[in-house]
Amino acid sequence: PQYVPEMPMFRLRQLIAPFVTIPKLVWLFTRGQILLIFILLLGFYFYKIILAKGISSIDLELRKAEASFDESLVKDMQSLDKRVKSSKEVLSQHIIVSPILQVLGDLTLRTVRYTKFQYSYSREEANKIEVNMSGQASSYRAIAIQAALLGGNKNILNPVFSNLTLDDRGRVLFDLSFSVDQNFLNYEQSVAGTIQVN
Repeated sequence: PQYVPEMPMFRLRQLIAPFVTIPKLVWLFTRGQILLIFILLLGFYFYKIILAKGISSIDLELRKAEASFDESLVKDMQSLDKRVKSSKEVLSQHIIVSPILQVLGDLTLRTVRYTKFQYSYSREEANKIEVNMSGQASSYRAIAIQAALLGGNKNILNPVFSNLTLDDRGRVLFDLSFSVDQNFLNYEQSVAGTIQVN
């Protein structure tokens, strides 16, 4: 074995002290920080230049694309867009009465017939369509059954038979009024096939 002389601790410090001192450590650390900050600043500067070039090239491409548009075509497209939007608005508010007629055709008894049909529609009144009808039935019993059938349909709201009178042949004359929700008569839903009659 080799002999390693033991050195007292203060002697070791004296040997290292000339090479590494606290001011030298602080100076090295500060220099490293300054160098790191300088490198970061250079990186940000070049990144800014790259971004500016990218933005200017995109701006140039947009100007070329804008110049390639035909101005009259753009105006025509804007006009078409306005017409399509107004048509959609008109169609969304357009109503059709054929669903009412279909429901009445499906639910009306053979002993009942209608002689008059009219409806009124007001946008101010909670989107309801009022229907007023007149008709004839073979008996009061037929009107009672007809009232039950119409009352059982979810699309016919508040059916009321009134002015029940007998004519000279013994038939019962009546007036019928009810409401229908506007959505049931909506043209768009009818075309799309989403209206359920029953």
